[in-house]
Amino acid sequence: MHFGATTTQRVEGAHSAMKHAIESSGSLTRAFNSLDRWLRLHHEENSLQYENESISIDPLLTQDDKDRLEPLLGKVSQFALNTIKNELLRTTTYEACLCELRVNYNIPCCHMLPAKGPVILSSIPKRWLLFPDRDQLDSSHVIQNTASINTDNFISLKSKLYTVETRYMNFLDEQQKSALLNQLDDILTVPEVKLSDIKVPERIKGKGRPSGTKRLPTALERMEQEEKKRKMNDYKNKKKPKDVKKELTKSTSFSQCISELHIEDQNSKILLSYRIPANDIDQVYNPLSDGNCGFRALAFAIRGNEENWDLIKLAMNNQLNKRIEIYKDWLGYNVELLKQILESRASPCEPSLWFLSPDCAQLAASTFSVPIAIFDERNEQSMLFFPLETPPVHRRNPIILHFINGNHIIYVGMKSYTKVNWPVVNVQHATICRKYGLEDHWSRLFV
Repeated sequence: MHFGATTTQRVEGAHSAMKHAIESSGSLTRAFNSLDRWLRLHHEENSLQYENESISIDPLLTQDDKDRLEPLLGKVSQFALNTIKNELLRTTTYEACLCELRVNYNIPCCHMLPAKGPVILSSIPKRWLLFPDRDQLDSSHVIQNTASINTDNFISLKSKLYTVETRYMNFLDEQQKSALLNQLDDILTVPEVKLSDIKVPERIKGKGRPSGTKRLPTALERMEQEEKKRKMNDYKNKKKPKDVKKELTKSTSFSQCISELHIEDQNSKILLSYRIPANDIDQVYNPLSDGNCGFRALAFAIRGNEENWDLIKLAMNNQLNKRIEIYKDWLGYNVELLKQILESRASPCEPSLWFLSPDCAQLAASTFSVPIAIFDERNEQSMLFFPLETPPVHRRNPIILHFINGNHIIYVGMKSYTKVNWPVVNVQHATICRKYGLEDHWSRLFV
C-alpha cells in the first residue's frame, strides 16, 4: 500500500503523507487518533474508487472501442483501460518489444494487443484487475496451469498465435494456407528434451556478486595506468644531470634538457619555479642573451621565431600609442621609458632597455589578447597579467616567461590543458576594472 504516493521513492512519499496526516507532534493518543482517522478516510476513498471504476463506463468511448474493450469493462482499472484504448490505435507486431509501457507498468502495449477483435481479459496482468480473485479464476481464456507459466511469455505467445490466425484468414488461396499449416507442423514436431538429458553446468553461479572478481577498468583508470607506466619508463631511462647537454640557442624538449627541475649549462644551473609542474612541461626555449631576451621569448611563443622580436616591439608600441591614457593615467607606468624600450632595436642593449615587469608584461597581454605569466625562481616577482579590454575567445594557458637569475628570460611551454599553480593576478587588474567599468572576463577562468 503506497498511501497515495506514486513517486519513485514510495517509502519517503508514504512517510511524508503520514506526517501530514498526524498534523502535530503532541501526545501519543492524539497522534494515534489522527492517523486512524486518516487511514479510515483513505480506505473509504479507495473503496469508492473501486466501486466507481467497476460500474462506470466512459461515455466518450466509440462503439468500436466498446466492442473491443467489452471483456475488460468493469474488471480492469480505469488507468489501464485508457492506456490500452490508446494503444489499440497503433497496434502492430514487433517481436523484440521493449516498450516503456510494458516494462514500467506491465500493461500490454501496441505490439501485444490484437489488431482486430476484442481484447481478452487473460492478457491483462493481475495487478490491473479490480477483482483479481474473481475475474482471474472465472475467465474462460485462462488455462488451469497458467500460474506456472511466465506471464510475459504467455501473453507474447497468445499475441503471436492471434497474428498467425489473422494471416491465415487473410490468405487469398489455399496454397498459402497449406504452406502455413505445413510450417506449423514442422514447429510442432520439435522433439521434446528431457530434463534428465540436460548436462549440469560445470560451475553453478551463486547468488550475489561472485567472489574473486574484479570489474573492468574505466577509460580514465586505463589512462592513469598508462601514465604510471610511462613515468616509470622515463624514470628508468633518465640520464644523470652531468650527461645532459643543452644548446642555449635552440628549442629543446623538456625530457632532453631538464633533470630534477634544473637546466644544466657549462657554468650555471637554471632552477624553475616550484609552481610549474615538471612532468607537464612540453618545451623550454632559451633565447639569445642580448638584453632583448624577454621580447625574443615572447616572439618565439607568439610567432614561432625569436628573430621576430622587433615585430613584437612594434606591435606593443602601436598599442601603447593607441591607448596611452590607460598605461599613463590608469596604471601609472613610465610611458617615456616604455617608448624608449619599444623603439630600441639595439642588440645587445643596455640594462635600462630590458623587458620590464609589470609594464611590458601588462602591455604585451593587452596587445596580443593573451594572458602573460611571469615566474622567477624565488617566486618574488611571479605575477599573472590579463588583457584589460579584450574578452577571452576561448580558454588557453598563459604564455610563461621565466626570469633566470634576475637578468635573463626564457620561455616555458606547457602541454595542452595542463593545470598550473598560477601566481597572483596583477593587483591593479581588479581595481582598474571596477574603477573604469571594464568587464573582468579573465579572472573567472584562472582564479
